[in-house]
Amino acid sequence: MIPNRAAQALLTLGKPGEAMPCLVHARHLAKTEGNRGWDAEACKLFGDLYAQRNDGQRATKAYRQSVSIYRDLRDEEGLCDTLLR
Repeated sequence: MIPNRAAQALLTLGKPGEAMPCLVHARHLAKTEGNRGWDAEACKLFGDLYAQRNDGQRATKAYRQSVSIYRDLRDEEGLCDTLLR
């Protein structure tokens, strides 16, 4: 999904403030389309964003949401990627 990829690129560049609108849009699209995989990825990236901002509580919450969705989907790759963060 393009908003997730844009957010990931911005996070890699150290621009979490610019990534936030992309992630908000990504979660909206995921929910609108009913695509839980996209939602899990957006949650994982929100975790990364909060981690960059040194907000451990929000990062943990976002990662846990991602893990929960990936477990429901039985997506082992997504689950492992999130757990390694």
